[in-house]
Amino acid sequence: MSHLKAVLEAFNKEMFRPERQVAFRPDFFPFVEPGVEIAISCIICGGSGCPVCKRSGWLEILGAGMVHPQVLRNGGFNRDEVSGFAFGIGIDRSRDAQIRE
Repeated sequence: MSHLKAVLEAFNKEMFRPERQVAFRPDFFPFVEPGVEIAISCIICGGSGCPVCKRSGWLEILGAGMVHPQVLRNGGFNRDEVSGFAFGIGIDRSRDAQIRE
């Protein structure tokens, strides 16, 4: 999990500038365990709250986690020898978009 966090922090610094704050929050995604959502301080208001971030100061940008052991077994891998992480990023990550789907 520490490698996943380091990769995502490095990605966020390159993509959204080093001064952007990053928050990792526990979340559920069906094929990873543990799962986390990653949010960045709002790129419009800098975290003070605006309509874009729904006055929260944060924008959820991706979901991530360690590949679930059962997924590894289903793929024919020995979970004691192989591990991995997964993440998905995109503008459709907002809670409203997920609710409408």
